[in-house]
Amino acid sequence: MGANRIAVAGVDACKKKRFERYHNRRTSPMLDTKLCCLSSAAICTLAALAPSAHAQWEKEFGSYNAPFRSFDTQATLHGSAIYQENFYQDVQYSDLQLVTQGAGNTAGTWDSGIREQIQNFTASFNFSFNSNGGNVNDGFSFLIGNMSDLSGDRAIGNEQGLTAFNQDGAGISIGFDAYGPDNETGFFMNWGGQKISWTDAPNTSHFTNGAGYSDYLAALAGGAKATIEWDINTGMSMLVEWANGQGQWSHSTGLFSWGEGNLDTTDWGFGFAARNGGVTSDVLIDNFEVDYGYLTQVPAPGAFALLALGGLAARRRRG
Repeated sequence: MGANRIAVAGVDACKKKRFERYHNRRTSPMLDTKLCCLSSAAICTLAALAPSAHAQWEKEFGSYNAPFRSFDTQATLHGSAIYQENFYQDVQYSDLQLVTQGAGNTAGTWDSGIREQIQNFTASFNFSFNSNGGNVNDGFSFLIGNMSDLSGDRAIGNEQGLTAFNQDGAGISIGFDAYGPDNETGFFMNWGGQKISWTDAPNTSHFTNGAGYSDYLAALAGGAKATIEWDINTGMSMLVEWANGQGQWSHSTGLFSWGEGNLDTTDWGFGFAARNGGVTSDVLIDNFEVDYGYLTQVPAPGAFALLALGGLAARRRRG
């Protein structure tokens, strides 16, 4: 294969396992082989092989199931985000609470800590709001992108994305715009700070009726379910199954399809962000699971040929 061709090999997806930990994989550096005492003909052979000695790419698969508990040291919390553990009807629940009802002008972000060159994923999670019976707050975002630097205000997010993505001009955010009184409830699909796709919710009360609660513990145990799929070759789709008998909603777009190898997704991972303005809610996320495919570097066959010739030369020199 040529030096710039990406090789993608399919690998069976890993079985999902509760609280399975994510492990970084780092590319081994190219071995530096010093070739000595070679004839001019051998040197020409090595020069001909050099272009094919660049690293190639293989596709691998990972799974992550967020426990939303303090022992998950891979994930990080920013701003007002906390882990909330409580019992409801004798069952213990552990949720991510991004912002808190009654605490206005606050923002919270959660970063999974995953850092990979992600090419596709299927994610699902439950979301709910507790507003003591009133309208729910502005909403929240599901984040996919590079969150390796969330210093300063880069960690601040809301229903329209994340400051880091806005500053970098890259990263996908799916915004759940929940506040009904402004008559614009719906879903943003953003790239960086740019709105790429927007669609309305079934009605302006759907977030309140289909994911809102007047009791905190009920909100902790309940919620609507979102399923989001993205593939760099085909685009994005999402399904929301509302709670409280409110039906379901779906949307898809091919606008996020750059083609494999055509977009730098180095150090991408997953996260959530929310804010409270004048209207406040507890914004709760639970049961977050994601299966994802990512690219990893492997030495090309030409690299092994160079190493073999280098070893042969060393043996001849010793002889």
